[in-house]
Formats: sequence, C-alpha cells, structure tokens
Amino acid sequence: EISACLVGSEMCIRDRARTMLSAITALGIDSFDLAGTSFGGSLACWIATEAPERVTTLVLCSPAAIRQKPSPGETPKPVTPDMLYHHPERQPPAAPRPAEIAEKELVLMKRLRGPARDAELESRLAELETQTLVLFGTEDQVTPCELGEIYRAIMPACQQVLIYDAAHAIDAERPEAVTAVMQDFLSRHESFLVKDQSGLLYP
Repeated sequence: EISACLVGSEMCIRDRARTMLSAITALGIDSFDLAGTSFGGSLACWIATEAPERVTTLVLCSPAAIRQKPSPGETPKPVTPDMLYHHPERQPPAAPRPAEIAEKELVLMKRLRGPARDAELESRLAELETQTLVLFGTEDQVTPCELGEIYRAIMPACQQVLIYDAAHAIDAERPEAVTAVMQDFLSRHESFLVKDQSGLLYP
C-alpha cells in the first residue's frame, strides 16, 4: 500500500520520497540506479538517503537540493523560461500557457522547494556512500555550477562534471553530452572520468 504523510495541507519532500519508494517496492524493484533533475534532484537525494542500500548509483542534474541563500530581505526570484536555456533560440517553441496556470505553478514550486540549505538532508548526504555524479551547466543561473563543490565536499563518493555552453536545462541543451557522461558513469562508476577510447578527461 502506498501512503504519504501530509504536513498541514502540504506533503513534504521527505514524505514524497517515501511514497516513491513505496511505489518502487510495489513494482517489485529491489535495487536501482536513480537520476533526478532540478527539483527532482532534491527528491532523488531524499530517496537515496531513505534507502541507501537500494540505490546503486545516483545522478543529479542541475540539482536544487542545495541552493544559494538569498541575502537578508531579498525575495527569491521566480524561475522564468529564459533562465532555463543559454540558447533558447535552439529550443522548439513552447506552447503558450494561460496566466492562471503559470501562477499556480509558481505557488506550487514555492511550497515544494523548501529551504536553500537543509541541515538534516546535508547531514544524511554526508553519510551516503552511494557513487554519485552531479552535473551542472556552466551558464546555469538557477543552480550555479559552483554549487557542485558543495556536493563534492559533503558527499563521500561524489564526482562533478560541468556541461559547457548550457544553462539549467542541460539535458535539453546538451543531450548528447549528458547522455554520454551518464552512460559512462553508470557503466564504470568512479573510473568513468577517463574515457576508454581516448584517455581524455570529460567533458
């Protein structure tokens, strides 16, 4: 049975992680590789810390689990479509969204994203031995690539790769680069940084 705990009228991200684990268990999956992008990276971190024995490898793309703290009195800027891409002109035109839908999405994201730095999550990540890869775009304005150093400092088995000429949506802007790095990492884990074919370092 899949269940979730509600905090007030909201489901907290840790409970979402437990719900996802319940769903995975119901599908008969014992162990698995796990990847998450942006807010999904936060969810993936919680899933991995809730069941470290089940997560074989962890890949975090532009993860939002650790973010820059706003200055005192500063209101966090909403993420707009133009912040997602370094080259928005290369993306297919997006379908227009009614203003009321966009407003509801903004309210939802504010509720889900949680604090910029979650001390409990970071303490659990510090104990996570799962082989982890974090990917950031060099032009990311939402989760700047400098945040990758925090993940590397906290997590015992974490490696970072920068995807050049890409912003937050790295899988949309540089799909071939992201796919190549992820495939290599999933097949060779900590030794993936050196390509078999060339001996060159990524990217």
